[in-house]
Amino acid sequence: MVKKKKILNPETGRMVNLTGKIGQKVLSQRAGGVEMPDEKKDPEGYKEWLENEKKKEARAKLPLAMRRMRQQKQAQRKNKTNKIPKKQRK
Repeated sequence: MVKKKKILNPETGRMVNLTGKIGQKVLSQRAGGVEMPDEKKDPEGYKEWLENEKKKEARAKLPLAMRRMRQQKQAQRKNKTNKIPKKQRK
């Protein structure tokens, strides 16, 4: 039995078949999406692509509040300054 490769549909939250009509639509709409490499012709590229897809799915499954909190922390790291907030100044 061949295990079908699936991808997360962000609109519905369901897993869809990569080779199906909806799966192809999801892949084409994904920003910066990379075309799935052929598993037989390029096994290393396929493994790398699959790992990245799993990471994206894991991030997509996080609750919205958790994703926003992580984004805020990343923004704070980028904009780190030595300024003291007004509440702490006296």
